[in-house]
Amino acid sequence: MDEDKIQEELEQAETAPLPQMRKNARWIGIAIFFIALIALLFIGAPAQYFLGLLGLGITEIALFIVALLGCLWLRSGWRETFPVKKPTFKESRGTLYVYIGTYCLTLGSAYVLLYMFPGMNDIVEELDSFLSGNWLMLFITVAIMPAICEEALFRGTLQSAFRDVKSTAVKVCIVGFLFGLFHLDPYRLIPTMLLGMGLTYMMIKTGNILYPMFFHLFNNFISILPTLAESGAAEEAAELDLNLNMVIGVLIVFVALGMLFIPMGVRRLNGLEYGGEGKGMRTAYTAACIIALIVGLAITGSGVDPSMLG
Repeated sequence: MDEDKIQEELEQAETAPLPQMRKNARWIGIAIFFIALIALLFIGAPAQYFLGLLGLGITEIALFIVALLGCLWLRSGWRETFPVKKPTFKESRGTLYVYIGTYCLTLGSAYVLLYMFPGMNDIVEELDSFLSGNWLMLFITVAIMPAICEEALFRGTLQSAFRDVKSTAVKVCIVGFLFGLFHLDPYRLIPTMLLGMGLTYMMIKTGNILYPMFFHLFNNFISILPTLAESGAAEEAAELDLNLNMVIGVLIVFVALGMLFIPMGVRRLNGLEYGGEGKGMRTAYTAACIIALIVGLAITGSGVDPSMLG
């Protein structure tokens, strides 16, 4: 079976209604989302307050139970809601590019928010304090469990609830927004929403929940690396003296990188190659991204205080 036919079957499977799935699936999906929020507020928050990382693990288990019960409510079927397949090199490379591009956009937005809302410094310090503890427990509760439980909820149950939304872009925006909103942090809404959109797109195009799970795990692992290494990098980043030139330059750099990598991943996940029709346009687009990257680096450099390098 050729690649075009495989891709066509994937898209048809994604947009086709699931067997015996309820007609009001979208509203059920919204209800499941709010049930998950209630579980987060009334089970997760107290558990985390009193038990720390252990409470975080309890929170993730509660979300996983909500995902499973939601699947039963939707009548969507286990295999269709939580599809697991053998990864392929082509899909792995495409999802990697999408993740790199998405991650760059989340970093760019985070720098802008840090500049606009200096109060984020206190949140970073409190989060770093909460994450202190046994490294194995930290890795399990912050990286592994959210990757499994939250992806089962969002890329599994909730994405299935919006399965009949025909527009890929609309579906990506809906599930991505719900993922960002779920974290209940106005400072992190945009970065987490962007990450959720990237993970949702991976799920739509591959029909394999292993990809968003892996990159969710990897993303969270990156976030706790400074804590695991006890390097104090989180505090240093929070105390970084940002100025407007640096923020604009960094934003241009990360947006340019995001716009460079995401189309590369999209093309591969859609079974398109780089030769043939449109090659000249793509070359011009790539050149524009590289020029923007260089300009961004120059602007960033103009805003760096030489004393910061000492």
